[in-house]
Amino acid sequence: MNRILSLILLISFCSPQVFAAQKPNILFLAVDDMNDWIGCLGTTPRAITPNLDRLAARGLNFTNAHTAGVFCAPSRAAIFSGQFASTTGCYRTANYFVHHPEIEPLQVSFSKAGYQTFGAGKLFHHPAGAIDVRGWNEFFLRNQSQREGGWPLDSWSTGTPFPKTFPSSIYNKGQQITGGLFLEWGAVSNSREEEIADTMRVNWAVEKLKEKHDKPFFLGVGLYAPHFPNYCPQKYFDLYDPDQIKLPPYKADDLDDLPPKIKKIKTARSRIHQKLEDLDAVDDAIHGYLACISYADAMMGRVLDALDASPYADNTIVVLWSDHGYHHGEKGDWGKHTLWERTSNVPFIWAGPGVAKGQESDVTVSLIDMYPTLIDLGGLAKPHQELAGESLVKTLADPTSAEDRNVFLPHMNPGEYAVINRDWRYIRYGEDGEELYDLQNDPNEWHNLASSPEQVTRKAEMRKFAPETFAQPAPNLNVRKDLVIDGETFRWEKGKGNYKPSPKRRPAAQGSTGKSKVKKGKNVLFIMVDDLGKEWISCYGSDDIKTPNIDALAAGGMTFNNAYSMPSCTSSRTMLLTGKYPWRNGYVNHWDVPRWGVAYFDWKKKENTTFARLMKDLGYATYAAGKWQINDFRVEPQAMKKHGFDDWAMWTGSETGNKASEKRYYDAYINTPEGSKTYEGKFGPDVYTDHLIKFMRKHKEEPMCLYYPMALVHRNWVASPDEPKAKSRLERHRSMVSYADKMVGKLIKSLDDLEMRDRTIVIFTTDNGTTGGRVGFTATRNGTEVVGAKGELTEAGVCAPFIVNCPGMVPEGVQTDALTDFSDMLPTFLELGGGDTPEGLIIDGTSIASVMLGKNQDSQRQWIMSLGGGAGRLTKNGVRGKVSFATRVIRDKKYKVWVSEKKKIIRLHDLERDPSEEINLLDSDLETHKKVLRKFQAVVDSLPDKDAHPIYEPRASNPWDMKLKGQ
Repeated sequence: MNRILSLILLISFCSPQVFAAQKPNILFLAVDDMNDWIGCLGTTPRAITPNLDRLAARGLNFTNAHTAGVFCAPSRAAIFSGQFASTTGCYRTANYFVHHPEIEPLQVSFSKAGYQTFGAGKLFHHPAGAIDVRGWNEFFLRNQSQREGGWPLDSWSTGTPFPKTFPSSIYNKGQQITGGLFLEWGAVSNSREEEIADTMRVNWAVEKLKEKHDKPFFLGVGLYAPHFPNYCPQKYFDLYDPDQIKLPPYKADDLDDLPPKIKKIKTARSRIHQKLEDLDAVDDAIHGYLACISYADAMMGRVLDALDASPYADNTIVVLWSDHGYHHGEKGDWGKHTLWERTSNVPFIWAGPGVAKGQESDVTVSLIDMYPTLIDLGGLAKPHQELAGESLVKTLADPTSAEDRNVFLPHMNPGEYAVINRDWRYIRYGEDGEELYDLQNDPNEWHNLASSPEQVTRKAEMRKFAPETFAQPAPNLNVRKDLVIDGETFRWEKGKGNYKPSPKRRPAAQGSTGKSKVKKGKNVLFIMVDDLGKEWISCYGSDDIKTPNIDALAAGGMTFNNAYSMPSCTSSRTMLLTGKYPWRNGYVNHWDVPRWGVAYFDWKKKENTTFARLMKDLGYATYAAGKWQINDFRVEPQAMKKHGFDDWAMWTGSETGNKASEKRYYDAYINTPEGSKTYEGKFGPDVYTDHLIKFMRKHKEEPMCLYYPMALVHRNWVASPDEPKAKSRLERHRSMVSYADKMVGKLIKSLDDLEMRDRTIVIFTTDNGTTGGRVGFTATRNGTEVVGAKGELTEAGVCAPFIVNCPGMVPEGVQTDALTDFSDMLPTFLELGGGDTPEGLIIDGTSIASVMLGKNQDSQRQWIMSLGGGAGRLTKNGVRGKVSFATRVIRDKKYKVWVSEKKKIIRLHDLERDPSEEINLLDSDLETHKKVLRKFQAVVDSLPDKDAHPIYEPRASNPWDMKLKGQ
């Protein structure tokens, strides 16, 4: 009976038809550059890998498994195509799908068989354009810029944490690293583990395993670790005692018996190892590698734990593999790319239904065997191409029955290869020589027997296993010339490329705690469009327009979802300049000084100190262009200088009695240090922008603080120079939005041309929502209609677009829910400039520099506020707010309250569930809502009962001043 039962089980293990009926899920786990130093393989050195060890204990551990390519690109191309480079020509490239589009990759075979296919991380090669996008239901990328930039992994780039100092390793100390991160190792703060790219990928996979799947799934998860840089959290370094790390065996004259050409190449390569020895850093480098293996093990442990906790635990086959091994000084080499054991031997573990438990096998297998094995296990149809590997289904079921065999490993040129079995390794370098090693008696491959007469027959027999012909190398592809980015996907087309690589993030010294410090000399460019809500910016979901230059800032930088302006022009500007809420300086309502007179924004009072004056104190050159509106330049011709600006080109505002001053667009009336004049035949936005660029060119060697409150897109609406035929008010508005976007692009190009891009922090925002009402505009955002809400306290009126960008400093493609409002700008600029808030200066904001620079995921803000709206009023004592206590709104990330002029909370909204603010939860009985109300009530109680009045000194009246009212 036992024999019959065993036979039935064996048949079920081996029968593709049975598996087709059951359709097991497949968990396809990849690591990068991981050699065989894992615990369950019993090697020296040996990493601490409890999770890989437990996977091996419940499945089959192949101890003599070999890669299908000698570095990342050809290995992964072979695995997913099922064909060696000797067939595809992919000796040095991953792009089999470009040169051989007829090849059906592994994920397509699963998709055609009814599987859901999910992928994340380094399954394919890591540069742009290397992922075979076919056949995936979903492929996880960390940010939108990756998806719109050819799907590169960018594992160590903007948005990921680096060690405290950079370069971190003694090998690179004192050098400026601009390219790769070879032989870089160092610890990242434990608190930032969740920000590491591999952690994010694993967390995504964990969530996938928590989801309900009605179909079988193929879930591939590839880690970048332990590929260089060997950066990982400190706790994984702490697993090892540096004094107890055992080094691999080395032989001083190991290169002497190699073929002459190979000896020459490897002798040159051995200088890396010699440098590490001179630095006494070999063990330090290996420490970093072991730590990253342990980090990778911990990440794979998360996935395995999620599988065990899921409904799929009993019907999921797990296969774990490394794309190739890695030399750490053996044969004088640091790296891969060789045909020796250190490159070829890899971890290769299977577990799940149909796999023997707790077994090891030393039969020779190859990663090329995965495709045919998975075909059988999943009951898949065979692809169009012929698969080079052998199915391991029988070996998985009964490893004791397996017989050893030869496996083939191509090198980097046609005719170069290795043939490997349990006992021997034969290497041929075309016409440049050969090697032969007796692996049982010489596991370190120290004695090349290729010249021995006794081995002639053996070499001839092993050569028979190599192909008779080798494919010619696939044509080279140039990522800049041939990679075409097409929305969220890409294609390769010779000579048609439009790919623009993002600058690599290679930081200087970095701190892991405390304030973010930026080297003095970093520029700040603050761009603020007038009267424009999120519904008119495509990266925020606009369905009515494209804003490619603003979108590019977002894709290459950080997009804030919860940034508050004030509801109208004056209050936003004074708050921005001073770091104070308008209730503190009195500008709670709009007041157009050039048009109405009487008031002015006073520079004499400390309460009105601007960020420009403070940045000048730090040695910054300061400039403003665009719209000012809060001083009358006829009365105060040096107002801009008094406020701290070295130079400026500002529309004066509509000065009462001066018809020419009404023009901010065509024939613009602009004030500079030389005075005010009409720029006949000029379009104002071009003048403002060109003056700003001229200032940047003049001061490019100095740190600069540049303030650009655009005149666009405020009424009166005109057809822009690019769209002169725009007739309707809506058409003209749209043309002006596009022109504002064009000005953003022009400024960014100038920063590039002046080679200032990577030292200029660009902030893009708007002063309030879009004009609404009878003369305003409605647009759709993410399919929802949004009515312009300038002057209102709804989210459309005050939750402004806010984007920060600086290549190499600001994380790339990040969206954040961190809270901020315009009061935060002054302290943020000061921190970016290396300064502190002057003692005794009262501000309401807090710096968000650490969020902008990716040092912290959240700001210090627990709430943000907006208040006022509409125009102010005149009394016998001057300009006053419309009421004593301006209506205001206060919110956190989820909830928002409205506070009446009687200082009472009158509305509570859950913005996550009710973004249009239609459901008032004020009378809710839920304790959650009561708790939220208590929190906001404490904020309201902390505010004065009456708002302050604008701070200014009375002056002689002017003919154009509005008459005071006797109130």
